[in-house]
Amino acid sequence: MKKAGVLILSFLMAASVISCGSTQAESTAPESTAAESTAAESTAAESTAAGETVLGTTAEVPQIIFDETQTSMLKPIDAVLLTEYLTRRYYDPTDAITYWTTMYYYLSVYGPLVSGASYTDLEDGQYLVLGADAIRETGRAIFGETAAMPEIPETIHRITLHEDAYYYVKMDPRPQSVPELVSGIVNADGTCDIVARLCDTNGRALCVESFHLVPKTAVNSLLGVEYYYTISSVGLG
Repeated sequence: MKKAGVLILSFLMAASVISCGSTQAESTAPESTAAESTAAESTAAESTAAGETVLGTTAEVPQIIFDETQTSMLKPIDAVLLTEYLTRRYYDPTDAITYWTTMYYYLSVYGPLVSGASYTDLEDGQYLVLGADAIRETGRAIFGETAAMPEIPETIHRITLHEDAYYYVKMDPRPQSVPELVSGIVNADGTCDIVARLCDTNGRALCVESFHLVPKTAVNSLLGVEYYYTISSVGLG
């Protein structure tokens, strides 16, 4: 069953790249003829049949569903996708630079939702000021509840820990992009496998990844959003 789920996610990730780029293609491509439409429908039917052959029977296909507990995870997923696209650093809780770069992208975009967040102006711009509890909870949502939070590397300048024990996050404009959930598979053990993508404002796919989510043991509102899952791993395998 796990292998079947991986095959489904592989298919959906490939399909999402095509789908995400369709908006841009439609603006320049001529209208399809009736014959082309029929051919496309035939190809789609063949793809469905091929998927059923791989899985054995349609009864083995896991349920694909989204609910509010999964859609809320688009925010930490967005941070992972932004880090991958902008820095070519891939999800790795053990790498301090990747860890804090991902934390920065989450906090700079979604940190204003945190209860008690405030702002301060420094010489190089405006900063969001957040308590240590919100930072720790951000790490739990993105990197799992057991991952150790490393010290901020000297090469990271847009998020810093000050002597007052508060974290300062540089408020920079978000890169023009839109995160989207493509599909979700709910597993029998309560975990989820989700395919998500990052698109530009014209609908072109910038990157596509699969995310394995596991239920959190404790749910709170520290971040202004209740996260019922945490990201366990990214990518197929």
